[in-house]
Amino acid sequence: MAIDVRSNHSMPAPSAPSPTAAPTDETRTAALAIGAPVACRDGRVGTLERVLFDRGTGRVQYLVIASGFPRHRDVVIPVGFLDTASDDEATLKLTREEFARLRSRPPGVLDTSETAGLSVAPPPTPPAREVRAIGPARAIEKGAAVWCEDGQVGVVDSVVLGADGTATGLVVRSGRWFPTRRRVPVGWIDAAADDLVLLRATRAAFASQPEYREDAAILADVRALLEGDDPIRTVGLRHAAIAVEQGRVTLSGHVPSRSMARRMADLARRAPGVLSVEERLVADDELERAVAAAIGRGALNRTSRLSVHAEGGRVVVGGVFPSHEAKEEALRIAEAFPGVAATAEGPAAIERPAAT
Repeated sequence: MAIDVRSNHSMPAPSAPSPTAAPTDETRTAALAIGAPVACRDGRVGTLERVLFDRGTGRVQYLVIASGFPRHRDVVIPVGFLDTASDDEATLKLTREEFARLRSRPPGVLDTSETAGLSVAPPPTPPAREVRAIGPARAIEKGAAVWCEDGQVGVVDSVVLGADGTATGLVVRSGRWFPTRRRVPVGWIDAAADDLVLLRATRAAFASQPEYREDAAILADVRALLEGDDPIRTVGLRHAAIAVEQGRVTLSGHVPSRSMARRMADLARRAPGVLSVEERLVADDELERAVAAAIGRGALNRTSRLSVHAEGGRVVVGGVFPSHEAKEEALRIAEAFPGVAATAEGPAAIERPAAT
């Protein structure tokens, strides 16, 4: 497909208003770096040459792998065979012997009988032999020029792939001397040819997109920022977890205080490439007060003199109770309280009512 990009009159008209924000999909992703080495379970087999995706659904369908030396051939692999992907390498759920069986087929042809013995379920047979366009799937190649409605903005660097095989974004590299990488939603793609991608957006909208960084790099920077704070390094990270998906950071677990939780979220936002921070931390100081209040509202413990201590979500309940039943009720309430990781019985006494 040839598309003239020298004037606006030769480009397809946008079918929707120019988008202004990236999608909010929360699935774990992998960056399919076009041009990266491809390996099977027992060794390298080639280089990722192209990615074929369905423009209607955004789902990545096939990987095109250049295999063989000195004369390579294109091997079409269904995306279901992909195991892991990063900027450095893509790995397949295949052995080199299984890959060779697929390589022996003509490009674009995968016979069910040939894949039945592989270590994953057999994929559907593509309807054509054309590598660059199998049915409705179109190819995106590394280095393809990327144009907005008002001019070129860069070249294709990689495709961001969701856990369900859906292409969620396109990473575009801009600049020659000090290049930057920006992630744009796959829904912005208006047309794709062998060496050209047209976006349904302006250059200003493209420039507003955040710089792209892999989740692993963001996670390392967030952890470094948190460990650079003495109180957080000492006690804040003992029972807390950090997760990063598509540049979105989630902090969960337990911390000593609400003020420390806010401090951790503020530091995480400073890491380059972070799109948002969701703070789900449970503060032990708040947990102590909430558990004590919940126990005190129970019918058996309205007169109890409670001692409640929380550390890392582990709540110790003690004090002076009017009866054994009141003490057992207090422990049951604490154990079922949201945010409590474990409970234990602290020093406790039973205060018998005075005889009359």
